[in-house]
Amino acid sequence: RKVGRVLFGIKSRGFSSTSKPKRKDYKYNIINYKSMENNQKAKKGNLRLKQCLQALETLAPLKYADKSFDNVGLLIEPSHSTQDNTDLVDQIFITNDLTEKVLNEIINIKKSSSNSNHLSFVVSYHPALFNNFKRLAQNDTQQRIAIRCIENRIAVYSPHTALDSVKDGLNDWLAHGLGSGNVTVCQPEADDPNSGQGRITTLNEKTPLPVLIERIKTHLGIPYLRVAVGHPHEKAEDVKEVQKIGLCAGAGWSLVRKELRKLDLVFTGEMRHHEVLEAVGKGVHVVICEHSHTERGFMKVFAKKIEQQLSSEEDKEEDRIKVHVCRADADPLVTL
Repeated sequence: RKVGRVLFGIKSRGFSSTSKPKRKDYKYNIINYKSMENNQKAKKGNLRLKQCLQALETLAPLKYADKSFDNVGLLIEPSHSTQDNTDLVDQIFITNDLTEKVLNEIINIKKSSSNSNHLSFVVSYHPALFNNFKRLAQNDTQQRIAIRCIENRIAVYSPHTALDSVKDGLNDWLAHGLGSGNVTVCQPEADDPNSGQGRITTLNEKTPLPVLIERIKTHLGIPYLRVAVGHPHEKAEDVKEVQKIGLCAGAGWSLVRKELRKLDLVFTGEMRHHEVLEAVGKGVHVVICEHSHTERGFMKVFAKKIEQQLSSEEDKEEDRIKVHVCRADADPLVTL
């Protein structure tokens, strides 16, 4: 069948039905055909960059991102080609922030790989490139990271608010850590009411605030968080009944504020001083955990989702692409 296709291709380029191509031309065309066919298939343990992008789009469609400020999708793309297999990806790295410490970890792992010339694919939840710039120079951190990524053949992708919004994404993961209940979306998407920015969780049972605090610390894997008790209560121990919770990863006040009068508690990563005062003045309690603490715990979950999306049940363990959660990724703020 392959030979027939090759001969058909030769005829369409000007040969008559009675003429015969020279034997050496015929051989050349068959060899070229096989070479093109092999180039379309990634080797075991590797994927094409296009396949990685398709998997991320399936897990967190970019149409759900908040384009009013966000910078999502493929942000850094080194030169590559399907024809010479320079678009093959052999390792994927997941991080909340692509800092220079994280990049050093990635480069060191990449250099120790037997396929160090292949692309590496970094999924950085927060955009590695956010501010506008007109040059690539070494005196700026973002620019320096971009330069090193290109030099080391590292592609960088950010899902950010698309991952927040999508059903079973980051915000739903936060909601599940609070306990059993009904979860709705603050700003639902037109094509999917289960996706969108922010969440409101209505717990099945009214729960004391100290119990919720312990649940949140356990779910996020953090020893401390900050609490503001709503008027007229004085201490967290005094609050016996919390049921309706507005939440959003990162900085979510602007989303949950519209629902404030319906809420018992606001749960997010960070808020301004006067925003906290507004909430507690209206009798709403506040739990804030630092910005990236509300996000980082989901990276291991997201890595598993990516592995499942890129692998089939028939794949052997050694044939699956390696997905790393970066160990150097950490919140820049610590409590002393």
